[in-house]
Amino acid sequence: MIKDEPAIRVEPVPVPLGAAPEAKPRNMKLGAALVGLSGPLVGVLAYFGLPLILPIVVHAAGGVGAHFLWRAPGKEGRVLAVQARTLVICFPVVGSLAAWFIFGRGGTPSAKLLDEYKKYIAYERDKPRYLAAVGDREAHLGLELAVLPLRDQLEGGDLAAKQGAAAKLLEFEGGDRILREALAHPADETRLFASLALVRRQESMFARLRAAREAVVEFPVEPAARIELALAALAFAAGGGSGERVADAFWHEAGQAAHAALELPAVPAIHAEAHLVLCEERLSKDDLRTALTHIDSAVKLVPTHVEAALKRCELLFRLGRITDLRTAAKSLLAISLFGTDAHDAASFWTGTDHAAS
Repeated sequence: MIKDEPAIRVEPVPVPLGAAPEAKPRNMKLGAALVGLSGPLVGVLAYFGLPLILPIVVHAAGGVGAHFLWRAPGKEGRVLAVQARTLVICFPVVGSLAAWFIFGRGGTPSAKLLDEYKKYIAYERDKPRYLAAVGDREAHLGLELAVLPLRDQLEGGDLAAKQGAAAKLLEFEGGDRILREALAHPADETRLFASLALVRRQESMFARLRAAREAVVEFPVEPAARIELALAALAFAAGGGSGERVADAFWHEAGQAAHAALELPAVPAIHAEAHLVLCEERLSKDDLRTALTHIDSAVKLVPTHVEAALKRCELLFRLGRITDLRTAAKSLLAISLFGTDAHDAASFWTGTDHAAS
């Protein structure tokens, strides 16, 4: 397990030799007040029609002052400084006052604010998804809270933050979607880091696919090797970002590997996995009936396979077979864990009170 990190605290500001102990804090408070009042001053200068350069200079100085006043040690402190600066720059007149009240009138972010922000962005580290049940609502919320700050850093952080955020997003479900959206971002460095991250992702997917192909050549009668090739091709077809014609080629390869696995003697779990791959391949062509046939086969092979049972319910619902859906949902309810998406869906379809444990 990952140990909890010590709470962030703001280190005391060193006082110059010979200066009164209160001098530095007083100067920080004065600086924070000046930054806070810079916005209203911009409004006053603009109101009296003074040369435009004056309010622009004051506004820029307020943004720079906000960044350096409310910047604290650590990544969280730097991100808060960027947020304070952004608030001042993006909202003339009122933004500086808001930053003054939110980030600290003493010139430094409060320890409480830093600690709360640290917990906010550290959810995925402190509560890893692999320790939570699949479909856990709290885990989904934590994932969302973990991804959003990374997107903010990719779009508005410094170069190091953008590079780190792009790399980290590859570890999250849905991170590739954010990276693809970033390809249209106006900032050159954001587009560059997002593009490089997606290239690295494709390279890793190609490496997995190449290794799976080599394993099939080396072990042609090993069903597990065929399944790994099917899954590798399936991953590329579904999320490789290729064009439709290239994706079709990977769907075809995934289907071929799955059919080959079914022709080899194997444990039921291997054959069930092959039917799941074939189900996804048929769904890519909107062939719901054939997809349901494969899912039925997977459920018969492994009756406790939650993913297959849930997919079967979804297909029955899409086909409008409500009577069969209720029967399938009862089976899913019996094998799914309480608190998971599968259990909630089964409870809904059967009309069961899923709040009861």
